[in-house]
Amino acid sequence: MDIDAGSPVAPLRLAEHGAGTAVLSASSAQGTRLRAVPLTDAATHARLGLITRHDQRSPAVRLLRAKLLTALQPPGTP
Repeated sequence: MDIDAGSPVAPLRLAEHGAGTAVLSASSAQGTRLRAVPLTDAATHARLGLITRHDQRSPAVRLLRAKLLTALQPPGTP
């Protein structure tokens, strides 16, 4: 069974109670009874989402959105 969670708390608590394993960052296990084991034979990928309201008129939000989109462009993208 796979569990996708918006927060690491649910899979972390399940793993703490012996109901399986959790694939999380090592820092998530700090302060728990769990032991972090590095994954050394798997490629890791991260996903970052940016969600804004279409009708947002705030200059600060527009500026932040523009700067984030520029900063997150893949290398070599004009």
